[in-house]
Amino acid sequence: MRFVDPILLIDPKRFELIEEDSFWLGKNPKFPLGWKLAFPRRLQWAELHDKVRHENFIFVGTHFDNNSANKTPSAELVNHYLQRFNLPILFAGDTNLEPAMKGYNLLTQNLFANTFPGLSKIKFYKNADFKLSEACAGQNPNQIFPDCRIDHVLTSHNSPWKVKSWGIDFFRYHGRKGFASDHRAVIVELE
Repeated sequence: MRFVDPILLIDPKRFELIEEDSFWLGKNPKFPLGWKLAFPRRLQWAELHDKVRHENFIFVGTHFDNNSANKTPSAELVNHYLQRFNLPILFAGDTNLEPAMKGYNLLTQNLFANTFPGLSKIKFYKNADFKLSEACAGQNPNQIFPDCRIDHVLTSHNSPWKVKSWGIDFFRYHGRKGFASDHRAVIVELE
């Protein structure tokens, strides 16, 4: 079954699709409503062959539900499912997990390393002035960036990649308040 959230885009000139699959984030991976009734959420993965580096890896995209009861179980399910791969994994998604949350710690302790380099090394893609507080999703008005990050790019501990650049999309698309989402997208370049 195809579902628009999440989606993986690849350049077929650079990457060859070897295998792909997806599953629902919930107690029944064939049923879409999570552990507690929520929006349907999925994880999409693909094994890709890098035609330049002559290496295979797993590319994962996901969007965890924002219902608190679904966040940690989603992280546990992702860890359980993805640990079967011996290939390097590139994970990108709106996890709705801030760095201090249990689910985020499950992901970064067991399987993944965070690509976030710290505030001094961030690129800001912008066409107007902005405040770092505008990087947050607005769930807690007292939080500021980077503590409020919920979009993450993670790499498995066995991955060969290094972060070349890490940025945030502060571009305003339709006028002064026209951000693409309620929180800013993360743009990570790996080498």
